Amino acid sequence: MKTLEIQLDDETAQEFERLVQAHDGDALQAFRSLVHNRESLETRADEAEARIGEAALRRLLQRADEDLAAGRSITLEELEEKYGG
Repeated sequence: MKTLEIQLDDETAQEFERLVQAHDGDALQAFRSLVHNRESLETRADEAEARIGEAALRRLLQRADEDLAAGRSITLEELEEKYGG
């Protein structure tokens, strides 16, 4: 096992504390879940990109742009502004 010392900004520290609480106070388990979930998400994203192909991805992005233009969705920036992200 390896010991790491990390510094977090206040907002990130609060989020990590929430994650630790969700793991019954086990900071190591919370950190492990972050690392493994990231790996899993990257793998899933790579697999999805390979499955849907470039043309399908373009159609998906076009529909997303159309939804934005029609007011059926919001941007990440708008979401962060609305909820303080």
